[in-house]
Amino acid sequence: MSTTNNVQRGGDDAKQIGVVEGNVTISGRARGLGAWGCFAIGAVAVVIVAVTVVIVAGQLLNHTIDTTMQAPAQISNSYQPDVASISTEKIALPQSPGISPQEEQAVAALIVEADIAEIKALWYEDDSYLNQVYAGNALQTIQEYIGTLQQNGVRQLSLIDLNKSYYTDMRFVGNNVLAVDECEYWSDTYYDPTTGKELSQTDWQLVPQTINIEAMGNNLYITSISFYSTNAFCTK
Repeated sequence: MSTTNNVQRGGDDAKQIGVVEGNVTISGRARGLGAWGCFAIGAVAVVIVAVTVVIVAGQLLNHTIDTTMQAPAQISNSYQPDVASISTEKIALPQSPGISPQEEQAVAALIVEADIAEIKALWYEDDSYLNQVYAGNALQTIQEYIGTLQQNGVRQLSLIDLNKSYYTDMRFVGNNVLAVDECEYWSDTYYDPTTGKELSQTDWQLVPQTINIEAMGNNLYITSISFYSTNAFCTK
């Protein structure tokens, strides 16, 4: 999951959105939580959904991101984000006591689906892409950010480099809550939707974060995210 970076339009000063100072936890639990014991059933559902998303994208799963790749300098109304390289094969989760290989596979599928959903939701400025993956304050935060993009008249294209990203820890942190420490690399480009021209672009940035995953019924959702202003647990 990416952070919300500077947003510019024309000659206006950049507007800071969601700047992180120290460790910030987006807290709060979604309602209607099911038992983590339903996780195995939810795991199958999440894997199926994630695979379906990639197939619908009509791209090859083994396509890789070139970390030197830059977003296009100009986009058209028909431009679509390339999410083909975001696949579970690139999610290597750490082994954790009490978490089965099937559960690890479901978590990896959820991370992939969440990355794809976030990229599409921001680009199309449509939060419906998020509903199968995010809940609680995590969902609300991205929804509010999409509203800010719309108010500023900016289109955001986010890229993630899963070849360089990695995951350091996975653990239960309470009833039905699984925390995953992530070290992801993201780059964001902002466009003027009326002209299609690039307004600004960030370099590839390390985004240390901890996501909290909860079982709700037969599905898994990301319900909160903590971002860090330091490298935190990311050492490479």
